[in-house]
Order: sequence, then C-alpha cells, then structure tokens
Amino acid sequence: MSTRILMYHGIESASMPSEMTDPGDLRYVLGLDTFEVQLDWLARNGWAIQLTDGAPGARSAVLTFDDGHASNYELALPRLRDRGLPAYFFITTDWIGSDYYMSADMLTELAAAGMTIGGHGASHSFLTDLSDADAQRELESSRDRLQDILGTPVTTMSAPGGRVDLRIARLAKAAGYTDVYISDNKPRFSLPGLRIHGRLALKRNYSAKQFANMVRRNREPGFLLTSGLRTAKRVLGNDRYLAARGLALRLLELRKRR
Repeated sequence: MSTRILMYHGIESASMPSEMTDPGDLRYVLGLDTFEVQLDWLARNGWAIQLTDGAPGARSAVLTFDDGHASNYELALPRLRDRGLPAYFFITTDWIGSDYYMSADMLTELAAAGMTIGGHGASHSFLTDLSDADAQRELESSRDRLQDILGTPVTTMSAPGGRVDLRIARLAKAAGYTDVYISDNKPRFSLPGLRIHGRLALKRNYSAKQFANMVRRNREPGFLLTSGLRTAKRVLGNDRYLAARGLALRLLELRKRR
C-alpha cells in the first residue's frame, strides 16, 4: 500500500472566515470542523501520519499545506500539535507577512513545533510558463528567503498550480531541492536524484464518506473528471485553461442562484 499524501490549502472557522473569494481558490478552503473530522478519521482507522513513506503495506499518510495562509498557523497548527502530528507547509515567499498570510515569526514557530517548511515559488507563478532564467529565480529566491528566516536548509517544495515538467524538475534539482510535490496523484515522469511526490487534493465539498474512499483508494472523487481536467491543462496551456475554468465556475455559480 502506497503512502497517501494529502494536499490542503486554507482552513476557515466562524472566528476566522476565509478571505479567498475567487471560486477557483475557495473550493480548496476547508472548514475547521471538516479538517478535524479528517484528522480523527485517519487516527481511528490506523493511518500513521509522518513525513516520509511508510513501510510497504503500512497505512501511512503525509499532510501538506500549500501557499502559507495564516489559517495554517491559527487553526491547523494547534490541531496538529494537540495530536502530535507533523506536516509540510509550502510557502509562497512574496506573500509572507501580507494580508491573510503567515509572517516570518509564524513560520519560525511552525518549524519550532516540528513542522517542515518548504518552498512554493516566490510569486506563485506557474513555473512551466516561465523561461529557464525566470523559473530559476523563482526557485532560488523562494529557497533563499526561507533559509534566511529559518536558518536551516530548505530542500522540499511544491509546484504552484502543480505545474511541473521535466525541464522544471531539472531546474529544481539544480537549485538544491531533493523533493518536489505536485498536484497530480501520480507523477508522469521521474528524474534520478529528485523525488517527485503525487498528492490528493482536499476540496471543501467532499463528504466524510468521499474523504474515506479517497484515502482508501488513493484517488480523488470524480477522478475521471479530474483526469480530464488535467489533460485539458496540458492541451490548452495554463492561460486558456484558467480562462475556461473561470467561465465554467461562474456559470455554475449563476445556476446555483436560480
């Protein structure tokens, strides 16, 4: 049984409502109650939370958080601490200290609590859209900023938007990264000396049953649709895909209001 790697973003509660208003971002923001139910389900069903792959056949899971939203510190960290759970937090470094995102002090506290901090680009640009020089700057400036804050090497990262190809993987390896986390469940390629990890994306509309099935089966609900969307990304390119997705989400929202 392979290790399940779960991808979270923002968390919200009545005292800390989400400030993410774009429908494409909001769908990745989970309610605090939902997050706690998921953590408790993993514990109750024998899934060991760790930072590395478990032994073959073991039930192991890895928790990851993308972007660096302040709710990761305010809401997620206390729940992880209470349960003695580690996690990865991948930080978009240009957003550090801006509205709704974690400060440098918060990142230092995360690290002191046993969490692992990794890069998520500097500006959250899709790396596959950039030239080699610009992608290299994103990778290296993100790494350097985090190392300056933490005082320790940063060797893990997740790709903004999950966009990674062999060219970007090579640049990441050259920048000193040993592990790259993506949004697809299974990597489509490999590179010697660089570990590429697939993840399962958590969305706010998943029921408890859908979450349980996702972890057990190692595939997201509606995986055929998800696979189709990822194919569309590759065929259309990032800009046209995002425009089409935005239109679809707006039409869906209008339909719900009728």
